[in-house]
Amino acid sequence: MGPIPCDTCMLRTACPFYQLFEAPVPENAPPSLQKTERVPHAFIISPEVNGKRQLQAGETFTAGLTLLGPAIRSLPYFLMAFQLFGRVGLGRAKAQFALAAAEAMSSDGIFVPYFDGETGLAPGFPPVLDCHVLA
Repeated sequence: MGPIPCDTCMLRTACPFYQLFEAPVPENAPPSLQKTERVPHAFIISPEVNGKRQLQAGETFTAGLTLLGPAIRSLPYFLMAFQLFGRVGLGRAKAQFALAAAEAMSSDGIFVPYFDGETGLAPGFPPVLDCHVLA
């Protein structure tokens, strides 16, 4: 049995992948969205590599992740995806990396630890409701 297409999966309304990548534009959407088949992605990944196209082994880099609207609840899935990308590797050379840390910016603008690459999610951090993450 092969994978089930998202549009026919009975779990689609609860599935983070479907909500982030496959959700159709609702019939009552504003006219500007009526011309598209899918809802625009509700996240922005901003790599900051200081203008470099390549990094040397052991060099660190920062990537900003902005989650919009309901996508904010998907933060743990994004962190898991970044960890998996690191194991698989990026680019033609399949360069591997490790997610060292992630901070979340609360609605009052304070950055707090959210994830530690060695220990996992920060203990005692409140549920993600409104934040901006720097991965």
